[in-house]
Amino acid sequence: MRKLNDITYSLKRYDYLDGNYTQISNDVYKMTTGNEFKIYSYLCMRYNKDKKYAFPSIRTMADDC
Repeated sequence: MRKLNDITYSLKRYDYLDGNYTQISNDVYKMTTGNEFKIYSYLCMRYNKDKKYAFPSIRTMADDC
């Protein structure tokens, strides 16, 4: 566990994380705005592994983001 500016955090290897984490592509860092990053990471979070897509409504995305 480390402390940075009064924020305590701990890092875990991805393969040891529980179901409360979302993996995103490294290419996301080439995006230019914070809003693009937020929408992309939100869609990754909402991705349905069984159906192989993410399809939240625009209203749901607006409410959640």
